[in-house]
Amino acid sequence: FSDVRVLALGTGLYLIAGNIFLAYVGANPIDLVEGVGVAFETFFQLVKVLLPWWALLIIIAPITLIGPIRRRLWQQRASVLLSIMMCSLFTFMFALVKNRMSLVEPFWADNALTKLDVMLHFGHTPRDLLLWLSPEHTSRLLGLYFNTWVFLASFLPVLLVAFDGDKTRRRTFTILWMLCWVGLGNVLALMVMSYGPIFTDLFPGGPADAHRGALALVQRDDASSLLATKMSLWRAYTGESEMLGSGISAFPSVHVGMATVIGLYIARLGRDLSQRLTLKPMLAAVLLWGARAFSVLYVTFYAVLSVYLGWHYAVDGYVSIIVISGLYMYLTARAKVPARRGWFGLPVKPV
Repeated sequence: FSDVRVLALGTGLYLIAGNIFLAYVGANPIDLVEGVGVAFETFFQLVKVLLPWWALLIIIAPITLIGPIRRRLWQQRASVLLSIMMCSLFTFMFALVKNRMSLVEPFWADNALTKLDVMLHFGHTPRDLLLWLSPEHTSRLLGLYFNTWVFLASFLPVLLVAFDGDKTRRRTFTILWMLCWVGLGNVLALMVMSYGPIFTDLFPGGPADAHRGALALVQRDDASSLLATKMSLWRAYTGESEMLGSGISAFPSVHVGMATVIGLYIARLGRDLSQRLTLKPMLAAVLLWGARAFSVLYVTFYAVLSVYLGWHYAVDGYVSIIVISGLYMYLTARAKVPARRGWFGLPVKPV
């Protein structure tokens, strides 16, 4: 199967499974029909509201200035549009399922995860080790946390179809993208239901004392957007309002898991290009190790901020990194056919 067919097949299966789940918990599966329109609307809202201006420039500039990119986008226009639809429906169903998981299994794991965090960090709550971030403006950190994640996480397969000429690489990371959403965000989350440090004051019996720092951060003058996001998610959870993309779940961290998917892709791209492009050895080494360093920093950035802002326990991120890395190694081992095409059709070494 091509990567687009894999995405379509995975989306179709997920929609069927999601509707069965919705019917099981008493929700109306007809919501999916309405979701078709919302899916496209959501795509354009994400572009307009959540995509930072510098990322928009990064996308527009190559399309405008580099001929091979323009030609590839034109050739792939049907696949790109189909991928946008599939990704939109996939993430829409994820939101519907996530927001109703607590109807199947109540939250129970937060006290255990808090104790595990403290044990793994030599008697300290992990967030207490990140107090060096306190001088930073909280709302700006939150904006950076979401703005550099939401669009990439929601539409990574679209970018692969649009820009990556390597069929094996596209298929591998399309599958990994779906496994991250479903495997981490649904299956493992349902097994270990938790709400996270930022909500410990709203659930009876929650370990609020252990997370005083995270709860105090929300009340700071520079944390108005963090508090607003928290309360919006809470109102959606309690049924007071509707919110696309809502749902409370901490373990494991889909934020860190998807950052790991993106980081692995960047590292894989750097490795492939350093081996296949006709580059001098020094430039090839710079490309290889630069991609790896950026990948590590990207994943670390999300692992750190997810804990500091109170959305996740540290163990949430650790498990996500391990699971996604393991799945990637498995998928890589299964991909036997070597890729022969370069990025944007750039020249490659003979194989």
